[in-house]
Amino acid sequence: MVGALRSSCSKRIERSAGVVATSNGFSLAMLRSGWVNAAGQLAGFLAYDLVLIVPFLTRLPAVAPHFRLGLIIYTTVVAFSGALAIYYLFINRSTRLYSGS
Repeated sequence: MVGALRSSCSKRIERSAGVVATSNGFSLAMLRSGWVNAAGQLAGFLAYDLVLIVPFLTRLPAVAPHFRLGLIIYTTVVAFSGALAIYYLFINRSTRLYSGS
């Protein structure tokens, strides 16, 4: 029982540390605004979009009719977010992560 309590406490501490680290990253980006910080956030959102789009698209044909509109809206938002991230990270000359010269 004591072992389970210690394990539970250590998991809470790890989660709290993760939240603190993430909030520090957002705070630093807010204080030192610039493309470098925005690009990092945008890359993170793109990764999140890529993870979400596959399950959304695979569930679309089999979703119950009363959930279909919500899933279509979510899928559209995720696709639009991913398209914006791809454009600004890889296509737009002034913001892309690599130089094409």
